[in-house]
Amino acid sequence: MIRTFLLLFIASLLWTCKSNGSLPTDQDFQLLELNNKPVPTSVKASLTFKTANKNFSGSNGCNNYFGTYETDGAMLKFGPAGATKKYCADRAAFEQEFMQMLAAVDNYKYSGGLLQLQAGEQVLAVFK
Repeated sequence: MIRTFLLLFIASLLWTCKSNGSLPTDQDFQLLELNNKPVPTSVKASLTFKTANKNFSGSNGCNNYFGTYETDGAMLKFGPAGATKKYCADRAAFEQEFMQMLAAVDNYKYSGGLLQLQAGEQVLAVFK
């Protein structure tokens, strides 16, 4: 009896850890990691989802970007993104990597205040 209860308790904990919170909207997220690398302290990259018209926007460390998104459960797809055209020589490679990441995202996980953007099971970016 105790063994069965313990197994059910552990299973429920594992299920809770895997559960995915709904996509937080109207909140500004700051990028912490991109492709398993910490974001340089000189780079301030962000992402915001707007509920009203399913728009996203933010900063990729140099330019502001914007576009539309689709979500269904944990599925997340960004539409084509537009961006301002300022040139930042010291951040050009980071900016390109960031924009490529957005195009590759197909799902997300949100838990404990952290937003993970993923392609399959691979974590592409972590925001807080």
